[in-house]
Amino acid sequence: MATPQLAARLVPRMWRAARDRGVGAPDWTGAIPPRDSALSPERYRALLNQRTTGAAFTPHSGSVRVDAPHGAVICLWDGASTVRYAADGARAVLDYPPANPDDPSAGCRGAAVFTRGDRLAAGWLAAYTGAGAAGEA
Repeated sequence: MATPQLAARLVPRMWRAARDRGVGAPDWTGAIPPRDSALSPERYRALLNQRTTGAAFTPHSGSVRVDAPHGAVICLWDGASTVRYAADGARAVLDYPPANPDDPSAGCRGAAVFTRGDRLAAGWLAAYTGAGAAGEA
């Protein structure tokens, strides 16, 4: 939330302000930009729309309940079978794709949400959810 020219000055101040409020992760649910943010309110809202903040999975036996931001891509898999959905911003219960009976990885299910700048995953792909720097402004 700081331009390259202002990063050295603003990022430490925003980090201290976040820590003072008990925020220790790069994700937050606030709709108001942090104090000292270099983004306009419009750019801040656009940044939040590119994040998976608030996305969540609740697995069921043959489906998963997904909360994902509007425009995100939701991917589900069962073994090598995959299916994709476009999120409309509303909670959805989505069925896992039918697995190929000859697939030795059948029954290994998971889900992932991808936005233009972020991702969240469940299943074996969950290990990569926090890897890398996604959604940098």
